Amino acid sequence: MNAVVALYSATRTSWPRPFFDLGYRIEGLEFPIGVDEDERVVPDVVGFKRASSRFVLHEAKSGNNIEEDQAHRYKKVAPATLVRVLSVTVASGDPLRVQTSYVCLRHAEERILMGLRAINMEAPVLSFDTADVRAVGAPFDDPVLRSAFSTSLAVPGPPPAIITLDADSPPDTFDQAVFPTLAAAAAREQTSITVAALAEESIGHYAIYPGQYKRRLRRCVADAARRAAEADPQRWEFRPRTGNDDEGLVRILASPELADPRGRTQQYQSMRHRLEAGRPRRQRPENPDQGVFFGSDDLEAELDSATRKDSGEGEEGT
Repeated sequence: MNAVVALYSATRTSWPRPFFDLGYRIEGLEFPIGVDEDERVVPDVVGFKRASSRFVLHEAKSGNNIEEDQAHRYKKVAPATLVRVLSVTVASGDPLRVQTSYVCLRHAEERILMGLRAINMEAPVLSFDTADVRAVGAPFDDPVLRSAFSTSLAVPGPPPAIITLDADSPPDTFDQAVFPTLAAAAAREQTSITVAALAEESIGHYAIYPGQYKRRLRRCVADAARRAAEADPQRWEFRPRTGNDDEGLVRILASPELADPRGRTQQYQSMRHRLEAGRPRRQRPENPDQGVFFGSDDLEAELDSATRKDSGEGEEGT
């Protein structure tokens, strides 16, 4: 999924970004799309090119096989439905178009192509390895996109970690995202922060997930906020949902910024140690070949930044 998102990235990375350069933007992640009264399909990434009213639905396959049922549902997706559920603005007079693109690793490429041929489905397949990305199978129906993938595009290795977590990530991954946001809120001398605001500030691309998926993410963020309060009850108070508060809020009981200047550094250090001590261990094994999505240094960097600000480190003349 990060490999696909990198191809759309507005921020320049070491990876090519042909979709972005050709006017495509990501409009949805894990977005459910109804195709019949009782059927739906959930593309991993939805891209849209406003200038020519074109959608691309990306289905990322971690395995080697095509799901026939799912493929037939993709065939039924109506572009007018995409306009409605994604609330995009159609700027051109061109007819609306939608095309499904499968995404796989290079070792699965031939099996994916065989699966598409077996069900008589024509779809471009983006095939990735550590050296390049190439489009195989049916061509993209957008002429400029077809031209961009007429040859393989070199990549420098694994994709950048743009999507850092998802609703199935382990608790400590959410802690590593949420704790720096809490520290930043304390440094801003906020008195409280809602779970919804925590989610928006802590999770990249939160805004383009669908509503139901956002609720799943907020529940995980709420659990992380509760762990923070349990680890340091003198500084944080977690208040669960009441009325229209969604998943609740965190009251900030004490900010290091309100302390005597000589004591701020110690308070930031204490905050860090308590949060780190309250972080749970991973509850599922890690793949040794997969890089960390959200480095464990992020919490420390956030707190160190506030500490340096207090002590004057990094300022001119120090």
